[in-house]
Amino acid sequence: MRPGLRRFGAMPTSRETKASRVGRRLTLVSLCALVLSAPAFSLVGGSVDRAVPRRRSGVAFQKQGRHWNPTSPGNVAQDAVIQDAFFRPWADWLDDHFREEFDLELVQLPEGLDVGHGTTPAGNGAVAQTRVYTSRRSEDQDAGPIRRLRISIFAQGSKLQALNAVVYPAYSLGPLPILCIDILSFNDHQRQLFATDWAPLQIGAAYADAHIAPFLGQDMVGYQGLATIPGTRIYGEEPEFFSPHMFFSRPVGSALLTPGAALWEVFQDYVEKYSAMLHSAQPPLNLDVSEVEQRQADYDHWHSQRDPAVPLLGRLFGHQWADDFFKEVAFPGLESASQRQERKLVHV
Repeated sequence: MRPGLRRFGAMPTSRETKASRVGRRLTLVSLCALVLSAPAFSLVGGSVDRAVPRRRSGVAFQKQGRHWNPTSPGNVAQDAVIQDAFFRPWADWLDDHFREEFDLELVQLPEGLDVGHGTTPAGNGAVAQTRVYTSRRSEDQDAGPIRRLRISIFAQGSKLQALNAVVYPAYSLGPLPILCIDILSFNDHQRQLFATDWAPLQIGAAYADAHIAPFLGQDMVGYQGLATIPGTRIYGEEPEFFSPHMFFSRPVGSALLTPGAALWEVFQDYVEKYSAMLHSAQPPLNLDVSEVEQRQADYDHWHSQRDPAVPLLGRLFGHQWADDFFKEVAFPGLESASQRQERKLVHV
């Protein structure tokens, strides 16, 4: 393992700490920034091998995403873009996994924000589609452990293919980490990025030791040859919402990002272990729910201030759509907990 490369369990040494924490907060937009900042790099992307293997659990998932409705009824060409998205199998697997593991219900998004279509010359042929779930609440029991699951896929044929997903735990479970997944492919798979993390809600080694290391442990050691260290130019020296267990890679070629490949296994491991963590979580004693609510809101605010994807998606889908998407779908916690509480009191 190269000096400074931090992941897979043990906390870094004092010499490694700074390097390991640098540049760790990667969302879809931060990854886009790294790609777009490369000299002479253009957005041009690729075709897809739709062969899909069986899940390791033995439950098959289908090639066509039955949970994902047509993006443009009657517009066969635009619907085909999202149906054939390179990361569609990843989105389908996430959808299947969480619906099987937890009792979830679909959240109706504001009209026009569940689907986006390229409205600019740069966005010709671009399509975005998002699904959001929350734990179902019944009359005789509290809601389950997932407050919000969002899965977004972005496709522009050979120019851009991307998956962005995030899972926010229920406030009642305390300051649990947020699951983040960002995978992008540009220029016919000539430039690619893969990142997944359990984003900490508290700063410091003690948090990772208590909430992340017991579940992720050392299981990713076998994949360490694929991991690289993110740079510092996007978020500075000490970004707030990164764990030392974040897995970041710049794979070469599409093979490593196809279902069944090594990074697919990393992706599944991070997701399945996160689900196991949620299943085992118990509400802590003397919990201040408002503090947890505020920290999740801080997470959204932190990203909203640093996401280069806002202008990127604005160029593809129009600035108004992108602005509404980030405020109402991608980062719905931009209001502080106190502001939300004030609004609730007004309506009592």
